[in-house]
Amino acid sequence: MKHLTIDEIINFVTIDSISKENLELAAAVNGHILVCDKCREKVKAFQTVSDSLTGMLTPKTDLDFFEDIDM
Repeated sequence: MKHLTIDEIINFVTIDSISKENLELAAAVNGHILVCDKCREKVKAFQTVSDSLTGMLTPKTDLDFFEDIDM
């Protein structure tokens, strides 16, 4: 059995829009994890990490960010 690649898992976990490609990926991954415990566990782990990162603040990348710091 061919296991899912890390890229397939990450792309599946981070799907954020409906498109033909995303629907095909979701169908393929869901079909595979129904029969493959190893890949199902990997998907669960990536979902846990993704869920924990959701909502975290994006660091400020402006070069003048030091002006916002009170010293």
